[in-house]
Amino acid sequence: MPVDVEVVFDFSSPFSWLACMRIEDVTAKYGDNVNIIWKPCRVMDIWMITQPNAMNHHKPEEEARRSKFRDDYYIRDLNEWYEAYGLKPKAASETPHTPVEPTISMQEKMKRYGNACTGFVMFQHICSKKLNLSQSEQAKYESKYVHAVYKAYREEGFTDIHNPVFVATTIQDILKELLVDDKNIPNDDEVLSFINNKENKNIIINWGKDAAKRGSFGVPTMFVATDHMYFGNDRMPLLQRRLDIETGILSKDDEGMTMWSKM
Repeated sequence: MPVDVEVVFDFSSPFSWLACMRIEDVTAKYGDNVNIIWKPCRVMDIWMITQPNAMNHHKPEEEARRSKFRDDYYIRDLNEWYEAYGLKPKAASETPHTPVEPTISMQEKMKRYGNACTGFVMFQHICSKKLNLSQSEQAKYESKYVHAVYKAYREEGFTDIHNPVFVATTIQDILKELLVDDKNIPNDDEVLSFINNKENKNIIINWGKDAAKRGSFGVPTMFVATDHMYFGNDRMPLLQRRLDIETGILSKDDEGMTMWSKM
């Protein structure tokens, strides 16, 4: 049975971008023995469970005192990861914020936040219900959506990725690129109706809550074979070692072996 790798991420997180751009390379050698399960979410739904006090009692003056050293390191660290992965963000030195149009109201920003994730749910629904794809084929189709959103936001500098028009265009363009029959390509109104549906919004909310209940405290978080959790882009070597164990490349008798013992 294939091993599942669940990738829980928020499109607004630069470290999620790093993990999402890397995970397919890490899992490629296992072929159909590993399934990538994408789970875009709103990181605040994780934080509401894991650190509700921090969410409700934020103190700007304390944040300001510690932010300079942290932000300086944060930017240097991100830039080095970008160089290592060969990624070229539009504004690599810019501290990222929730990617929404700055001229709209805060109420509208919060209403939109997560639309790109709910758009993924619609794309997933089309792949599974209308295109009759295998699990591995569906994962490859779904990754195109993830890459398209990140390309627009991170590489092209388009910040309004939760805009319903952007979500609709992204879904439509990918399906057209894949030569999907027009009858299976939703129009703008159908996309808007889907992403505004409360039940569909709850899917991504529950992905975040479920991750928190399983031990996640932020993004990106990867779960291998349900129980093994890896937080952060820099945990890829450990995640790959776990996949070696779960797929039988590394035998049970060798589980205690360090990753460097064969070097």
